[in-house]
Amino acid sequence: MNEVQAVLWQLNQMDVTIDSLRQKCNELVAVVRELTTLIGTVKESIEAAESRVEELRGEEKNFSRRLSKYIKRRDDTKVLLDEGRVSDYIAASRQYEQCAAIVIEIEEDLLNCMERLEEAVAYSAAETRRLEATRVADKSARDNYHNQVPGLKSKIDQLLVSRRPLLERLLPEDSRRYENVRSQKGTAVAALSEDSCGSCHVTVPLQVCSNIRSGRILHHCTGCGRFLCVEAT
Repeated sequence: MNEVQAVLWQLNQMDVTIDSLRQKCNELVAVVRELTTLIGTVKESIEAAESRVEELRGEEKNFSRRLSKYIKRRDDTKVLLDEGRVSDYIAASRQYEQCAAIVIEIEEDLLNCMERLEEAVAYSAAETRRLEATRVADKSARDNYHNQVPGLKSKIDQLLVSRRPLLERLLPEDSRRYENVRSQKGTAVAALSEDSCGSCHVTVPLQVCSNIRSGRILHHCTGCGRFLCVEAT
């Protein structure tokens, strides 16, 4: 490995580290954003659940009032029938049967309403617990962000400062090519692996491999355009 190859290899390793640190920062930010969004979503879910609970409680009250009304009407009619205090027995009996049928119908509706209310209350409670858990996770994520990101950014800044003189040690055309390939491929240097590019695996002629290993030439992979270097040990 000649001096230029050594600079390229070191520069590439430095850029890989910078990218890794930036990715870590992005991941920490993404977690905070995701949890912030989730908190808003769960809050909306709780509001909808609480609204549904109130709606069902209103329905329950209405069913209960109607049920009481028809139970009283049914029972009063039954008393009149039993005591013979009706002028039209057939009409009174029909009224009793109608009231009894309505009572059964309302009782079924009330039972269904109570079941739906119970489910809605349980769902609201579960969403409230989920909100609490999400807030705990959000606090932890924000703590991780504040504890780690400043240090990560500081390391990135230090590496960027160290990177500049390395880049300046290259010829202008090599420097430009390095930056162009890096912007397109993510990395601008690939290790020569036996007789092929370590990144895209395009075969490299044996004489070129020999020249790269001896440091006599600076070669670009014909497949991916990266600089080919012998891996530093």
